Amino acid sequence: MTIADIERAADVPVGGVAERLAAVEARLHGLAQDVDELKRELRRARTERLEDLTLVVDLLTTSWQAVDRRLGRIDRQLDRLDGSPERGRRPRLP
Repeated sequence: MTIADIERAADVPVGGVAERLAAVEARLHGLAQDVDELKRELRRARTERLEDLTLVVDLLTTSWQAVDRRLGRIDRQLDRLDGSPERGRRPRLP
């Protein structure tokens, strides 16, 4: 069955179904483009979130290392003041 057969059976003017199909095809094409754009935006947003997370982890790691160094210095100073060699050997949380 051809489009012309469908048009005759439905009593639709010649070319009416073809025009409608062309309109639907154009809308589907536009929808596909919109979906592709959304995918690109989501990928970009995900990349930005990952970059932000990487920065936060780096800042936390650097800050924790600085705190750990500072605590080590304070521990050594307390050991010197106290004269207690065991003090510097107590376990510290990671």
